[in-house]
Amino acid sequence: MPTLIRDPYAPPDAPVADFVKVIVRARPRPVEAALVLLWVGLFLDVVSWFILLASGPHDFVKPANPRLEFWINFALNAARMLIATWLYFKIAAGRNWARITLLILVLVALPNFLLKFGFFLSMLGILFVPMMVVAVIWLVVPLLNLSALYLLFFPGRRWFRIEA
Repeated sequence: MPTLIRDPYAPPDAPVADFVKVIVRARPRPVEAALVLLWVGLFLDVVSWFILLASGPHDFVKPANPRLEFWINFALNAARMLIATWLYFKIAAGRNWARITLLILVLVALPNFLLKFGFFLSMLGILFVPMMVVAVIWLVVPLLNLSALYLLFFPGRRWFRIEA
């Protein structure tokens, strides 16, 4: 009868693996509603951007170098929209830091919203139709963002808490 000799340096016979328990949490309704508001606001922002591009230069804005201003404006708006898209995906993934970052960015942009609001109220009678659409969009988007932040920070705040 042959005897079995166990080699101490042989790999184990049983499969060895780390089993990671992944818990997928469903998003609550306020967070879903906030994400819808944020995506609608971003879509409206893109629409207003294309309206401005299609309508061409305006009488009350005469840049010194229109081509340079166009490309600077294009780059800044594209970067802003890419950052917003990335933040929205991170918020959808439940990242608390993304929610706080969005709050800071919206609060920083709030004075710009107030300036635009005052500007459009002063220009109300002389704006042409495409610019009126852009004005309405620029006034609606910050309100959508503020509503989304309310939903993320008050009814939806528990979902962003770190669970141990």
